[in-house]
Amino acid sequence: MRRLEKENVSFYVSERDFRFPSIVADEFFSTSFYFANGAFDYKRDFTCRSEDARRWGLTFLTT
Repeated sequence: MRRLEKENVSFYVSERDFRFPSIVADEFFSTSFYFANGAFDYKRDFTCRSEDARRWGLTFLTT
């Protein structure tokens, strides 16, 4: 896991082959999934605004 740190933002870059894009921001955690046929579902995101969800997202993406 590589990390790029700037004044107001941190980016994490993983070498793992994630099959779902995820975002952890100051106020929310968001993830999207692929359909069973491999097509990306760009219309639906799973978004949580709780601190527990953000913490889970950070743990998930950085381990």
